[in-house]
Amino acid sequence: LRDRLLDGGSDPFADYELLEFLLFVAAARIDTKPMAKALIAHFGSLNAVLSADAEALQQIKGVGRSSAAALKAVAVAAGRMARATLEERIEYR
Repeated sequence: LRDRLLDGGSDPFADYELLEFLLFVAAARIDTKPMAKALIAHFGSLNAVLSADAEALQQIKGVGRSSAAALKAVAVAAGRMARATLEERIEYR
């Protein structure tokens, strides 16, 4: 997954594969695909997973504090990126 991400960007990834990679960063010693698929199945979408609170994330088998924190960090980063992009567009007007 790492090589695919670095070589081809995020477009060729399914939502569960992006989650799988993020979870692997937090819990490198386990197979994170079942956890990623369970998160998507439970919450319904990547957006819903990243928007979920840490306690709700940890209700999914295998998702501990480190994995929940990694997902929440991604959500915070995405929010900041979106906000910065919006601010840049407003400045250019």
